[in-house]
Amino acid sequence: ANSVAEVQRNPDPREAAKRHLQMRIAAEVSACAGYSWMMAHSTGQLQQAIAQPFQDELGHLSKFWGFYREA
Repeated sequence: ANSVAEVQRNPDPREAAKRHLQMRIAAEVSACAGYSWMMAHSTGQLQQAIAQPFQDELGHLSKFWGFYREA
């Protein structure tokens, strides 16, 4: 049978926010790495099409990194 573990809340909201930001940063780094690899292995219009989401992910990464430094 499937069961779901009870969610335990973090009593420190600042630490919870920092942990969330760490997870978001990891996800953005992963996305940037994937787009970098795709751009390195493509040419022409496909490479240009990949450039926009790659730039978006870099923007997200920089924002989350900045939020993390301030947390």
